[in-house]
Formats: sequence, C-alpha cells, structure tokens
Amino acid sequence: MTLMAAGASGGFSVRSGALVAGASQVLEQQQRWAQVATAVAGLIAQMAGSAGHQGLADALVAASESGARAYTVGEALYERVADGLQSSAGEYDRAEQAATQQAQAVMGSLW
Repeated sequence: MTLMAAGASGGFSVRSGALVAGASQVLEQQQRWAQVATAVAGLIAQMAGSAGHQGLADALVAASESGARAYTVGEALYERVADGLQSSAGEYDRAEQAATQQAQAVMGSLW
C-alpha cells in the first residue's frame, strides 16, 4: 500500500545498528590516538631532559606542551563524533518506531 511509512516497510537507508557500530569504532580509534599521543609526549619530554642544551630543551618542552593540547582537542573531537553517532542511532530508532505506529494506525483505520 502506498500509505505505508518508509520506516514500517524497512525503507530507511541508515540502520541504527550501523551508527552504533561506527561509534564503537570511533571510540577504539580514540584509544589508539591516546596511546600514540602519550608515547610521543613522553618521548619528547625525555628528549628535553637529555638535550644538554637549554634552548633545545626549552623548544622540546614547548613542543610537548603543544602536543598535549592537540591531544586534548583530538580526544574531544573523537568523543563528539561518537556521541553524535549514538544520538543519531537513537533518532533513527525513534523515527522508525513512530513510522511503524503511524502505518499501523492507518492500516487499522482501513479495517
């Protein structure tokens, strides 16, 4: 019947499960980001400690601090993307439920 809602007939092109899986993948990537950023910051700090030249040590400390700020921003971005995917999954679920209920109401009124 042409009155059926897209969600009731499985017509949504996006599946909430795929969005949830994507959010999980983003969070996994965030963990890898944290591991790499921590390792790099640690190496730079070690280099600064053993530089033997004050100017070089100061530059390395500044680089380490800059890296820490970049890490914080990157971590927030990963989290924001994952949250957005989770939120979108919920919206698709609610829209599909509403479309299904609407289609059932229309079909019920025809009988």
